[in-house]
Amino acid sequence: MSQESTTRRLAAALADRYRLGGELGTGGMATVYRARDLKHERDVAIKVMRPEVSLALAADRFLLEIRTTANLQHPHIVPVFDSGAVHIDEETRLFFVMPLVEGEALRARLDREGPLPVHDALLLIREIAGALDYAHEQGVLHRDLKPENILLSRGHALLADFGIARAMRDPSLERLTQTGTSLGTPAYISPEQATGEQTLTPASDVYGLGAILYELLIGEPPFTGATFEAILVKRFTQDAPWLRSRRTDTPSACDTAVGKALSRDPAARFASAREFAAALGPVISPSVDAARDRREYAVAVLPFANISADADNAYFADGLTEEVITTLSKVGTLRVISRTTMMQYRDRTQSIGDVARALDVTHVLEGSVRKSGDRLRISASLVAADNDASLWSDRFDGVLADVFDMQDRVAASIVRALDVVLTPQEARRLAERPLDNAEAYDHFLRARQALHEMSLSGVQRAFGHLEAALALAPTNVILLRGLGLACYYAANTGERADREELIVRAFGYADQIEQHEPASPYRAEIRGLVATLQGNVAEAVRQLAVAYEQLPEDLDVASWYSFLLSFTGQYSAAVATSRAIIRAAPDHALGWGGESLALLHSGQHAAAVSRLATVPKSAPAAVVLLFTGLAHAAAGDRARAVDVFDRSAALDPDVFTIMSGFLAHSVRGDVASARRVLVPGVVEGLWKDWQYAEYVAQGFALLRELDESARWLERSVQLGLGIHDAITQHSSVWRPLLEHPLFVPILEALQQNAERYAHIPVAPRALAMV
Repeated sequence: MSQESTTRRLAAALADRYRLGGELGTGGMATVYRARDLKHERDVAIKVMRPEVSLALAADRFLLEIRTTANLQHPHIVPVFDSGAVHIDEETRLFFVMPLVEGEALRARLDREGPLPVHDALLLIREIAGALDYAHEQGVLHRDLKPENILLSRGHALLADFGIARAMRDPSLERLTQTGTSLGTPAYISPEQATGEQTLTPASDVYGLGAILYELLIGEPPFTGATFEAILVKRFTQDAPWLRSRRTDTPSACDTAVGKALSRDPAARFASAREFAAALGPVISPSVDAARDRREYAVAVLPFANISADADNAYFADGLTEEVITTLSKVGTLRVISRTTMMQYRDRTQSIGDVARALDVTHVLEGSVRKSGDRLRISASLVAADNDASLWSDRFDGVLADVFDMQDRVAASIVRALDVVLTPQEARRLAERPLDNAEAYDHFLRARQALHEMSLSGVQRAFGHLEAALALAPTNVILLRGLGLACYYAANTGERADREELIVRAFGYADQIEQHEPASPYRAEIRGLVATLQGNVAEAVRQLAVAYEQLPEDLDVASWYSFLLSFTGQYSAAVATSRAIIRAAPDHALGWGGESLALLHSGQHAAAVSRLATVPKSAPAAVVLLFTGLAHAAAGDRARAVDVFDRSAALDPDVFTIMSGFLAHSVRGDVASARRVLVPGVVEGLWKDWQYAEYVAQGFALLRELDESARWLERSVQLGLGIHDAITQHSSVWRPLLEHPLFVPILEALQQNAERYAHIPVAPRALAMV
């Protein structure tokens, strides 16, 4: 049967679900086709196994393995949408369906460019290591790691064909195996897998990952040969040459780690992909490494003045300010002061020199916006802080549809004026336009301003604008992200009756982002934030680690990530992340949080109180006072704890002031007053949150109402609490109850949570700062 005839018959067999397109590629085991998923109206890739492979496989076992891997959900794993079997002229053809990833296989890049820059290779391997570590935690090995199974999309790695090799353990496939098309490719499979060992561990995949990194840096695998047997002999009789003996710019930590990963004995390798990634050492940008003499500048972008006749157009001026800040932040040699800090200067009376000195910057950008209907005029000027000299100024006239070009020209002009040399990655990022529809962009700016209000009415207005924008640009991931965040903000207030519906909607927007852009960090951001509402701490940390790694300029993501690190025992990474936020934006409202909580949870109570005394004015006072009171209570200083809790309780009512009031009465031992605070509506909200539930448990512990304390602590642990050492080693509140029969099983479950969190990989960016 000709290939054309086979494709035609296959298209007919799948026609009720998919409209088959052209071939995307073919290999020894399968052919991959482009297709259209008719039910979900999305483009997909369908991998169809060759007839002889389908015949040799047990279809039910194959589909079972596919079903198992379809449950893997990770930003760097290509998900499986569907699978099945079709019959063509008495031939069974097994298939599975994946997203259509825009990009290429890592093999194609290797064939085209040869060895990769060290920075690029390490970034890709870290992403794949994260995917492997997640899968291993779910009990799934890959078994067939190779560059052909790693896809590159928008500069990020996606691991495909997870666990497929396990379904192919059939003697009739042995010949295919030896040609490197099935149970693992000879150049990358571990010695134990090559000899047919049935019981494999994550160390087997670690070997394959080490072999791939070796090839990325050298241009060929560690062992080569004309036949499977020749490669196998070398693997068992020789050690791979050290990387630095073949490539001198290989970091020594990387060389040592790869050598360990390629050990013949599985027990001598890293036990997990996470450990291997951590041992590789920090990733240093090639642009920084190769151009350390590039001058670095600090730039403050003053809020663009709205000089329109209509004061309501202030949203557009603020939006333009934020866009310029975000764009310039993509340049590594520019330290750009954050939006949070700069918006305090909207109605400034200080001179440019005063602003520059206060923020310790070398340059200040100021500008204005005039918007009248569809007409726009943007003026901007870049001033050197040391002498107030104008290095560049210009005026741009146009219509709303020209706003993107205007923004590009402002950014490009600043780069030229500062004589900044861009790396290729920076140039690409500066050229990105996440939203091209001008009318949708206008709605987006209005929505963003509404969300910044942090109010229920603002969130509701944001929903309206974002939905109007999405109608104009239905597949835009920026708008889908905005809607996901709006759902999160609305649900997080605790004041919405439709909280569960909002959570479902937020996950739906994350799924749509994945459909349109599988490697987008925005899906991880939304899933991570919403997971915190569900008490799924482990998933929240995993997802926000991905978002933090890929969105370094988003300080809100960094703040939430640092909070979660402090609740999972990663104290040094939490402190480092918080301090990086404060360096970038000293007045960030939440940047101090991760560091303060890390100090509190690690028993450094006095240091926590000192840190909380220095937070910026933009920080929510009720939260700062609540954490300060908790630090005093943990240290056993009840007089100071009551004083601080009382001050917090006197502020405008919200969940933090209510909690402070309850704890103030608890420290005093006033049972009746404490219980009066916990009205049913308050209890309902606190019962849903693992962090708040533990604070309530502390209050009842102070009141010696042990049944209630145990009930709330158990609830907190069930929702994901993991601060085992903070409770069992560093808290005077809990110390008298550690051996009480009510609390022993709860603390055992708490320890299990903590042990589980200890194995969650920390984002490489956070590790590099520690």
